[in-house]
Formats: sequence, structure tokens, C-alpha cells
Amino acid sequence: MSKKILYGTLDTINLLIFLSSFGEKYTTSSKLREKFPDIKRHTLDMKLKKLKEQKLVEWLIKKPQIAGADKREYRLTKEGVKVCNDLIELNFKILEPVINKMVQSDLKSSKLNEEIINNILMEFSEESTDMVTKEILEEQVKLLRKSLEKLL
Repeated sequence: MSKKILYGTLDTINLLIFLSSFGEKYTTSSKLREKFPDIKRHTLDMKLKKLKEQKLVEWLIKKPQIAGADKREYRLTKEGVKVCNDLIELNFKILEPVINKMVQSDLKSSKLNEEIINNILMEFSEESTDMVTKEILEEQVKLLRKSLEKLL
């Protein structure tokens, strides 16, 4: 699959998700253009036309009170909402292992950081035991722990 097709597909998914955020209300074409400035106007119109042909989007044409082009407003159909929800669910299924792996990696790194901090503090305590009182050493260990936690 080419990058162009992939990006076009992702744009369509984003468009469906954006339209779903309005529920049963219509949204104007100007809001769509504002939300998707990277999609050329003609391309956006063609995407919306294709979605309408697939019965995923419906539109209203409002005649303006002043002279000018007709104003279109768009919303998802019930089928469009279903397809949008299915796409979101599918994306979560695809991304779930990646998210879990990232979370596990973060947990491992935080456990590793805690282990590193404890080793440094233990070494510091052993080296400093004869130099300062117990109370001062405990205070220094607390301060050093805070600093190391921020650093790591």
C-alpha cells in the first residue's frame, strides 16, 4: 500500500471521527476545512461525496440569504456512526498490544530506576556513615533520593 493511499485512508477515518463528535447535529463545511487544513478543498469534497455514496454521511444544502455559493452541512448517518465505532474498536484492538508493551516497558524502567536509586543511596550511606551523624545522614539520603528521582 502506498503512503498516499494510507494517508488518504487515515484522513477519512479522522473525518469520520470528527463528524461523530457532533452526534446528530450537522456541522458546516467551513468547520471541516478548518479542522483539516492539510486536505485540499476539492479532495475533502470528494471524500465527503464518496462517504455520501456509501451512505455514511448525509448533507443539507442551505441557501444563503445573500448571494453566493450554497452552504453545505454534514453529519454521519446511523450506518456512518456504526462504521466509525467499528473503526475505533478495530484500532484499539490493533494498538492494544503496542500500548501494553509500552506500559510494561515503562514499568520495567521505573523498577530499574528504583533499583539504581536504592543502590546509589546504599553506597552513599556506607561511604558517609563515619563522616556525619545518623540524623544528618538520614536527611542527606532523603535529599539525594529526591534529586535522583527527578533526574531518573
